Amino acid sequence: MGTFADNFLSAMRLFQDFTWGKHAGASLYRLIGGGVAKPGGAVAVLGTDVPVGSRIMQLQNGGYDASYIRPDGSILVNGFMVIDCGETLGSGDNQFLLRFPNASGGLPTVGYNIVISNTSNTDVESLPIVQLGYAPVRTLLTSTLNVYVSTTGSDSNTGLSVGSPFLTLQHAINFLYANYDAGGNNVNINLANGTYTSGGVFSGVLSGLGVANLTLLGNPSTPANVVISVTNAHAITTQFQAIISVSGITFQTATAGNCLYAESSSIINVTGNCVFGACASYHLNGEGGGISLYHSYSISGNAQTHKLASDCGSIITFVPITITFLASVTFTSNFVWAVRLGDFSSFAETYSLGAFTVTGQRYEADSNGVIDTYGGGANYFPGTIAGGTTTGGQYI
Repeated sequence: MGTFADNFLSAMRLFQDFTWGKHAGASLYRLIGGGVAKPGGAVAVLGTDVPVGSRIMQLQNGGYDASYIRPDGSILVNGFMVIDCGETLGSGDNQFLLRFPNASGGLPTVGYNIVISNTSNTDVESLPIVQLGYAPVRTLLTSTLNVYVSTTGSDSNTGLSVGSPFLTLQHAINFLYANYDAGGNNVNINLANGTYTSGGVFSGVLSGLGVANLTLLGNPSTPANVVISVTNAHAITTQFQAIISVSGITFQTATAGNCLYAESSSIINVTGNCVFGACASYHLNGEGGGISLYHSYSISGNAQTHKLASDCGSIITFVPITITFLASVTFTSNFVWAVRLGDFSSFAETYSLGAFTVTGQRYEADSNGVIDTYGGGANYFPGTIAGGTTTGGQYI
């Protein structure tokens, strides 16, 4: 027979065939041909016998296969389910015993055992499990969901009301991705007024989002009241096709890091008033990802570059917007930079400097990067040094 480690991994995969996070008495399903069998061998009906969102997996580990699961499910009267792996141990079968959750529906962190036994029920080896691996069914939304974060909150709170906010943005993100299917509905992460010293990483698309919006929402009327200020990190990162919108937030970084960083085919939409403060690297960085500008915003602090599009990434202004300077600023590299097939398209941007100044190179396009101002001319961007193009870069 396989080693205990093989058998344990097999059992853990089988756990993912259960829908058991909310109630006791969950059932075991198995794949048969192109369909799903329920205990007793009858063909299960998706959405009825198998709740929507359940994960049905073919077990392929250590030579085991879902066909070894007993057709009747072998649910014992004492509350255990027996999963027969089809191997022999002495004179009997090698079995896994899985205790179900209690009727209250929670998943306790202690007290569960996987037991290998033979048919005479003599324990051969058992292992206490700190937390079982399982695939919970996400809650399917039917309307807009609001999650709340506050500098006075706690990550032990529910996060679902103003009175019970989370403490950190990352916990709110993880909570959403683990527990909800948007079902095509909008989802908002609401940041209360305050300064947050840790940012957030959005990795992958929120399940079921579709064309709806996942919005990081601060204080659109007074974005200076909601500040994400981080050190040696990006304020906001999106990756692996994540799509989010941001509104009503001031972003700033120290030592290293971008304010908004979109990589690996992800998208950040600026849909409301934001402020870009002092930044160690780039205010807006589309490196293999895209940043789309749909709303006017302000700049209050220095950076290496205001907007960088690189590695097939893009920064695109889709509607006429006004970029307002709240202080005199310096960009040590340039104001706009497109490099390595980066695409920067600026449609009808207006720069409002007032009495302030912008110091630095206006633009740089190199290594086949493209900056398109729609005929805005050489002085379209603010700065004190003329822009330039090198190594196949284009300025249009």
